[in-house]
Amino acid sequence: MKRTVFGWVCALLVSLSSSAWAQQPKTQPPSKQAAGAAPAAPALPKFTGKLSSEPQQFMVDVQSMMATTNNTASKAAGTRLQQLWATNKLTATHQRYIIALSQYMLTRKFRPRPHFEHFYTAIAAGAQVQNFSDQQMTEFLNVVGKTLEKEQPTDAEKFLAGSAQFLDTKFLYKSRYNTLRVVGGTFSYAYNETDMPSMAPPAPPAAPVTAAVTTKPLNTKATPKKKADAWGDEDLWGDDQKTTKATDSGWDAAATPSYDTYLAPSTRGPVLIIKDADLFMASGSDSIYIRKTSGAVIPTRSRFVGYGGQYAWQVNNNPVTADLAAYDFDISRAEFVANPVTLTYPAVLESPVKGWFAYRSIKKKTATTDTGYPRFISATNNARVKNIGDNIRYYGGFSLSGNRALSASLDGALSRIIVEVDGKPKFKASSRAYVLGDTIITAQHAGVTIYQDKQDSLTHPGVKLKYTKKQQVLQLTREEGLYKSTPYYDSYHQMEVAAELLTWPVRTPYIDFSILTAKNQVTANFESKEFYTNTRYQQIKAINKIHPLQMVVGYSQSHGNVRLFTIQDMATALSLKPDNLRSAMAGLARDGYIQWYPQTDQVVLFPKATHYVNSSRGKKDYDHIAIKSLSPSGKNATLNLQTNDLLVRGVDRFNFSDDSVTVFVKPDSSVIRIQKNRGVLFNGTVVASAFIFKGKEFKFDYDGFYIDLVKIDSIIVKGKGSRGSVMKARKDTDFTLTNKKKTSAGRLYINAPNNKSGRKKLGAYPSFDASTGAYVFFDKPEVLGGAYDTTMYFDIPPFKLDSLNNKNRAAVGFKGTFVSGGIMPNFQTKLTLQEDGSLGFNYNVPKEGFPLYGGKGRLFNKVTMSNRGLQGIGNVKYLTGDFTSDQFIFYRDSVVTVGKSGTILPGPLNGTEYAKVSLLPGYQMKWAVKQDSMYLSSADGSQAQNLKLYDNTYGFRGTLAYTPGGLYGNGRVDGPQSFIRSTALLFKPTRYTGKNSTLSIKSAEVNKPALTANNVSFTSDLKAGNTEFAREDGDNKSSIDLPYSQYRTTLSGGKWDYKKKLVQLRVAPGADSSRSFFYSTKPEQHGLKFQAATGQYDLSRYRLVAGGVPRIAAADAWISPDSNKVYILPNAEMRAFQNAEVVMDTLHKYHSLYKGEIKIQSRNAFTGNALYSYKNASADSFAIKFANFAVDSTAMLAMSGKAGKASRGLLKRNTTGDELPASPPTTAVATLLATDKFRLAPRIAYRGGVKMNSQKRGFIFDGQAKLDFVKNPASSDWFAVQDSIDPKGIRIKLGEPKAEDGTPMLTGLFLADNTTKVYPLFVAPKPGVTDLNIFEVDGTLTYDQKKRQYAISRHEATDPDVYEGAVMTLNDSTGALNFRGKLNLINSNKDYTLAGAGLGYAKPDSAIYDLDAFLAFDINLPEKAVEAMGNDMATNAKGLPEALVGSQAQLYKMAEFIGNKATLEYSNRKGNYTPLQKVSPKFLHTLVLSEVKLRWNEKFKAWYSVGKIGLVSIGKKDINAMIDGYIEIKRESTGDAVELYLEAEPQTWYYLKYQNNVMLAKAQHGSFDEIIGLKAKGDYNTATEYGFYLGDDQEVQTFLNHFRKDFLKETGKRKVNVAQPQSTGNFDFMEGGDKKKKKKNKEDVVADDANADAAPVEETGKKKKKKDEPAADADPADAPMEDTGKKKNKKADVAPADDATAPADEPKKEKKEKKVKEKKKDPNDPFGDE
Repeated sequence: MKRTVFGWVCALLVSLSSSAWAQQPKTQPPSKQAAGAAPAAPALPKFTGKLSSEPQQFMVDVQSMMATTNNTASKAAGTRLQQLWATNKLTATHQRYIIALSQYMLTRKFRPRPHFEHFYTAIAAGAQVQNFSDQQMTEFLNVVGKTLEKEQPTDAEKFLAGSAQFLDTKFLYKSRYNTLRVVGGTFSYAYNETDMPSMAPPAPPAAPVTAAVTTKPLNTKATPKKKADAWGDEDLWGDDQKTTKATDSGWDAAATPSYDTYLAPSTRGPVLIIKDADLFMASGSDSIYIRKTSGAVIPTRSRFVGYGGQYAWQVNNNPVTADLAAYDFDISRAEFVANPVTLTYPAVLESPVKGWFAYRSIKKKTATTDTGYPRFISATNNARVKNIGDNIRYYGGFSLSGNRALSASLDGALSRIIVEVDGKPKFKASSRAYVLGDTIITAQHAGVTIYQDKQDSLTHPGVKLKYTKKQQVLQLTREEGLYKSTPYYDSYHQMEVAAELLTWPVRTPYIDFSILTAKNQVTANFESKEFYTNTRYQQIKAINKIHPLQMVVGYSQSHGNVRLFTIQDMATALSLKPDNLRSAMAGLARDGYIQWYPQTDQVVLFPKATHYVNSSRGKKDYDHIAIKSLSPSGKNATLNLQTNDLLVRGVDRFNFSDDSVTVFVKPDSSVIRIQKNRGVLFNGTVVASAFIFKGKEFKFDYDGFYIDLVKIDSIIVKGKGSRGSVMKARKDTDFTLTNKKKTSAGRLYINAPNNKSGRKKLGAYPSFDASTGAYVFFDKPEVLGGAYDTTMYFDIPPFKLDSLNNKNRAAVGFKGTFVSGGIMPNFQTKLTLQEDGSLGFNYNVPKEGFPLYGGKGRLFNKVTMSNRGLQGIGNVKYLTGDFTSDQFIFYRDSVVTVGKSGTILPGPLNGTEYAKVSLLPGYQMKWAVKQDSMYLSSADGSQAQNLKLYDNTYGFRGTLAYTPGGLYGNGRVDGPQSFIRSTALLFKPTRYTGKNSTLSIKSAEVNKPALTANNVSFTSDLKAGNTEFAREDGDNKSSIDLPYSQYRTTLSGGKWDYKKKLVQLRVAPGADSSRSFFYSTKPEQHGLKFQAATGQYDLSRYRLVAGGVPRIAAADAWISPDSNKVYILPNAEMRAFQNAEVVMDTLHKYHSLYKGEIKIQSRNAFTGNALYSYKNASADSFAIKFANFAVDSTAMLAMSGKAGKASRGLLKRNTTGDELPASPPTTAVATLLATDKFRLAPRIAYRGGVKMNSQKRGFIFDGQAKLDFVKNPASSDWFAVQDSIDPKGIRIKLGEPKAEDGTPMLTGLFLADNTTKVYPLFVAPKPGVTDLNIFEVDGTLTYDQKKRQYAISRHEATDPDVYEGAVMTLNDSTGALNFRGKLNLINSNKDYTLAGAGLGYAKPDSAIYDLDAFLAFDINLPEKAVEAMGNDMATNAKGLPEALVGSQAQLYKMAEFIGNKATLEYSNRKGNYTPLQKVSPKFLHTLVLSEVKLRWNEKFKAWYSVGKIGLVSIGKKDINAMIDGYIEIKRESTGDAVELYLEAEPQTWYYLKYQNNVMLAKAQHGSFDEIIGLKAKGDYNTATEYGFYLGDDQEVQTFLNHFRKDFLKETGKRKVNVAQPQSTGNFDFMEGGDKKKKKKNKEDVVADDANADAAPVEETGKKKKKKDEPAADADPADAPMEDTGKKKNKKADVAPADDATAPADEPKKEKKEKKVKEKKKDPNDPFGDE
């Protein structure tokens, strides 16, 4: 074989010339070696398209060929072959064979990838992985050769790929979704020229088929599922997904499994043979093993054909195995099917079962999801299931679907379940498909038989079954198939039961029938076995040409009354199509006429079919018994298996004949009890034509067709002409015959026993036999609405009724005795049918009359009885009255009528007098006998006439109570001048009284009384001509209304004089007049009211005068009339007041006005004018005349939502009228002229409008104010004011005021450009535009009355946490100004800038101005010069007192540079000293001075420094020292001039002079002069622009002389120290070596600071005591003291520097006391409280 293959392969190779591969483009090899690769091999030659036959060259060609793919896997395959080639695992023969096969593949145009790659991989894997022997390798190469020769290239490719994968990994299939791998066993390769023989062992001889098998062979053809199929079983063997083809698994829903012998697929071609191996099938959701199986893998068809093996799994933790025979499956899918298999399931089955098996891997939604696989179905119903449940036997098919156990079998045979209790069978079920669960058994279609006794049962051919094992409860519901509407048949009761649900706990005797859907609409039906209607019979035929029921019965009768036959037999006999017959049989089976078996086409004829056909032909009697049960809230019926009674609920009625009116039953509580053979036991009503029988324990006998009426309660005869249902209300009424004995009974014969259908019209039926007498009671509702009880009746003798029909009712009549129950005496008469159809009588009363109700009255004329009740016609007499009517209606305790006439006489009767009354026709009377009272009412309707009183002069409408005690009334008395409504009237012959009354005095207008008093008691004396009235006790709400005045009052009552036409209103004796008010009812007055003690109302003029009025609330003001009287004219017009007092508002009483001319318009408004005594902040009084009183409309809208709540709150407290709900404010206006000399405060003048707001303490000033803070009138001007100002706390917003021409108006200190004088402004325009703004302030002007201090600022001046912002204060007593904020002392430019802030003190009238300034200079000087100056001063200032001590004054000044927040952080810092330059870069300047006390010199028009100077820093050099020095700042004609002399110690000083925009600088020593001299350009005297120049000692000496003489008043001269250290000639800025600085001790520093305002003096060497230290902080802002040139003593040092010039009007002692009180305050704050 081997040589033969090689022969033709080699011959073919020789004959071939070139290969197609040689023509393909060659790919360049990669230039770089891949990372991690082996060392680079020698470069391969280009592939020529041919493979050499020489083994070594062949391998080189193979590598070149695989390299052309440029694919790693392909090249790796070539490398693996090369490695194998170098070993001894391939013989030379194998190598020649591989070369020949490769050359053959090349000639057939097989490609390196994938064909050669798979081929070489398979060879390498076989030798290296599977360790092929020489024989195995030879066999594999032979199979490859034949495959290449005989198979198509695509099939050859599949074989090579499958072989490579299997030999390398043992995987038969592998994808991202599923895999199939071989585990263990052996394998080999073969090429089959024909199909392989089966691997199954020889089958034993087949057993002969016995005749006992009756199962019909299953049709193997696929047939569509029919809806009309008898079962419609659920197909548990169909596909899970609609997209999967049915043929994939062989379990198609539409196809039925075949019983044909298994046919294996073709195994021709190359195969992989596996023996005794395990197949491991895995997917993403599952994995299984098929153990120890054998078979052939057909790679070209991707199929495995096997035999044997076992698949094992668990169902509910119980082991299950399926032993396989022959089977096959697609290796690319995770599923397989096997048939036949043997299932072993020890936990459930008694023995193994044969059948079909299927497995499929399905993705689970959750870990516990049941996928429905594996699946098994038994071949037939031969399974015996054990442990299915207690007392349950099962015989039938068995199937598994996942974890569910079912009862299906392949041949469709029925499976049976029998349930027993205590050894007795309870029910039997037959079905083709059960679901055998652990706890329940279910079936979609099952025939069920429930055993009642030995002979009877309850059966149904097809229902949905559910049996709960643990509870042992059987539930049957309607199926969805053929028997969906088929009823149950009950053989014991001979009834058909149609219900949707049957529920039976089998250990109990109770079976319940229920309706599941629309319980309030759908009925459960119970029909007699003999029931028949022609309508139903005709419905069976429908559109068929032949009546199906007649056809089936006819066929049976024509064939010897056969009951069992097939459709085929009937189709042959009747020449009909079988399919048509099957459709007809399905309909008959559904309605219970036949039983049809679709599997066998057999038909069983039921007696019901014959009954319907014979009844339709008139050959048989039938009945109409069909009971319908409607039970919305529960069970429709319950069958008791112990008594066999069927209790039916929800039965409204049922009939015994087709005429629903003739005989029917309406049971009590809608409940009946059906007994054997349709007997019915019930309580309730039987209607037989015109008679109605009511009672209990009525029993219907079916065979005799009668009802035994065991306990009859009553017999009702329908009234004459009755129409409609007897059980519903009708126009005509019936009468009742009631049994005299409790045990009376009778029998109602419905019809003849052989005429149940009523086909024959027998006149004697229905009939009733009775032997006892009866009573006719008149207590039914039809008689006068049920007004009587059983004490009124008619006694009649015994009777008999031969026929119960409508024709005999007119002859009904009984003689007897009428008993009225005490209304009148008993009498004999005849009870006959009256015109209204009722039983009654007419009786003439004897002439002497009948006594009524025991003699309380008497009736004359006639008595009648009908459904209208017991009535009298004639006269009734009672007390002094006589009453006539045609219809007195008598009740047990009363008489009523609508009378024709009547009269009540005055009497007296038994000492009682009455008013004379005349009753006109139509009056109504009710005589209440027990109360011995007669009630007489006027007729209803607007046209009815009143009852007449007092000789017909008074009319009455209402009800009169006529009693032995008097004549009372409840209604309205209409007199000549008044009308009164009352519920408690008493009428006497000449007067009448009443309580809880409404008294109205008439006016000329109809329906508009002049006065109405509500809820009063009154006495009207007709003789005296007056009426007195008073409000009922305990009533505080009712009022007296005066419609013409549009007022009402709560005064207690009054007296009305008919002749004078006056009503005097008053408070009841002892009552509280503070609770009496008059209220306006006029809507426009919005509830205006006022308190009053009396009132007089003139009916002729409708004028009201109220007295005792303390005040009236209008808007939110109190208005007090001077006379305490208020005059109200018609239409609620209140006369104006003169000399009234006005208080506003009523809650806080902020404002009191007097001499008011006021007119009140409403609760919310009044007009007029009044005077107000205004006291300003200094308690000066001004009389302001306010007018135009009005309510603030804006506030009214805002408060509208709150008014109701506030009002209710006040009413709850039951407050007086003064305590009113919260009201919107009232405003008034006044106008003040300048000539009125009105002052808001001592120094604040005002002119313009003043607006008063009642709810605000101050006033709203809309005008102009002027601040007279200084004597010079030009310092202030009139400015606009529009603000609310309280005289006790003045606050005026200055804002940004402007003059009339729009010029801004400023406040602060200014320097005149023309006169160089300092002047103040207080809200006034600047005189000169170029004047320098030294200090500005704006914000709010306030005045503290206690401190007598004015303040202007944008914030609260005394707030300790606010440092930033301008503040100015003025002491009213001294006229002294204190201020703080930014300071502007010169006009700065880019070369010389001076920024300042500080605190100040001024007395402008005395031209005194002091500053405590923080100055920052930015000077255009050489940086090295500034650095030299800083280092020099810092070195020589060491040891001097610190300039930054954290005082309040320092913080105020710092805040103007860095802001409030940073200043607060600085003041709250912890730790050592922090340079200001580190606090904020805003302190980085050429020169920073933290404390410079400047004083204005009016003579020289200059600012000059006083005392030591606080030097903070020079440039970047921090110094922080208090040094000596002089500063002068002034304005000259050529511009600003600033001269500074700073001295750290006598030999270290610096002089800087800025004048004419030129800087002159000079130092005592150091490098400063050298740098300035070198950097200076030009000449100082001729400079025309800014420059810095070196000065000389003479310039310095001149300045010192001038300063000491003119400012410090020193007479002696002191020369400047000009001794200089020797220059080093460079800019090292080092200080002199031998000079030592003198350091002042602490006491010296304190002394210098204490005399800050005095001229510097020579050092005395004396030390001051510590008690002098506080003077060091004395503020220069205090008033300055004149310089005397003398040294101050110690006592003077302690005192403030300005004591000498303190105002004369403030004694020093007082000021000293103030300082003691303010000891805790920082003395540096010149703006503290004075």
